[in-house]
Amino acid sequence: MITTRISQRHSDFGPDPKLTITVQGTHDVGRIVHLLARGRVEEIIAAAEAVRKLRRLPGGIAALQSLAQAGGPDYMQEYPGGHDPAAGE
Repeated sequence: MITTRISQRHSDFGPDPKLTITVQGTHDVGRIVHLLARGRVEEIIAAAEAVRKLRRLPGGIAALQSLAQAGGPDYMQEYPGGHDPAAGE
């Protein structure tokens, strides 16, 4: 399930919008990570960071394994775009 929420806070430059996308469920989490990993450099970095965090959670591991079993990339073995967020690349 994917839900979105929009909010706004005020900064020195005026209203600052914030879009929150929440993805829930093994299948949808794996799909959104794969979608981000196929994007531009900003999305690839976000995907790599998400993979790093997902690897720490049992449900996250299940989502990544589900993606690999469905024929997608195996993010338990590599990071999107080869970008390892822990390496500070």
